[in-house]
Amino acid sequence: MKQYLCLSAADVHGNKVQYDKIKRLARERGVNFVFLCGDILPKDGGSWSPENKVRTIKMQADFINDYFLGYLTELGKITNVYLIFGNDDFISNYPLVKQANIKNVHFLNNEVAKLPISDQELYVAGYPYVGLTPFQHKDWEKWDTRPGVMTHKVFRDHGYSSKDGKHYAVDYTTDIDRQSTIRDDLANLAKLSDPKKTIYVFHEAPFDTPLDMVAPDNKYLKDGQQHVGSIAIREFIENESPLLTMHGHIHETLHESGDYKWSTGSSVSITASNDFSSGELSFVLFALPALDKIERLQV
Repeated sequence: MKQYLCLSAADVHGNKVQYDKIKRLARERGVNFVFLCGDILPKDGGSWSPENKVRTIKMQADFINDYFLGYLTELGKITNVYLIFGNDDFISNYPLVKQANIKNVHFLNNEVAKLPISDQELYVAGYPYVGLTPFQHKDWEKWDTRPGVMTHKVFRDHGYSSKDGKHYAVDYTTDIDRQSTIRDDLANLAKLSDPKKTIYVFHEAPFDTPLDMVAPDNKYLKDGQQHVGSIAIREFIENESPLLTMHGHIHETLHESGDYKWSTGSSVSITASNDFSSGELSFVLFALPALDKIERLQV
């Protein structure tokens, strides 16, 4: 049975040195599929707020137009690319990449695509949303298992979302269109392909695993709880037994947990645990469909 080499990365946050390394690895190692698990655009200026004049919608749009579309065009000539936005990427700019229609490059937002493998029926699904965070930027945030409830983490239930180049206020306690949950979304996503034949590109990590641990001095810890992932995503993995899930979002989780991989039943979950502030790229290599050798590497 033919094996297909895959590279998974996350949280590059616009680091061009790391992006160049992904392209070089894809070319030199003959990578068949690259998966980017969100937070792909720059987060210069720190946490977003209405007063932040550095980290703006325009700043990320300029990055997309001036660099990223050209980069993806080059990467798509080397390999097949599947990617999602993350909670630090402005949804206002999503049409710039989604409508670019770059050959072999696929942005997935709660969507499934069949992998171009002739001898295997395998799919990839992309899901960019995370549970509510303590931050004001709310483009890719949802309630986790049910509206109004987030028992294991500190969160802010109001903030701002972006649309058409501007920000507007949102309130998760009153806005009707803000009452959907990650749990509901994943129930629908599971209907689009057989989870056992699907690899899932998530930004959020499953709760209470080696993949979702923040540092103990994080000021947003609730009752000392270092695990801040999604309960709904963990439930989905345990109940649906997907072939493989890939995650990002928590940069320091490997340092805190000591592992980049978690298995339950027949499912395997991985994270690159990448530090975007470094010139060194952390990534995971694996082969489909066997998944018999999974390695986290740094270059």
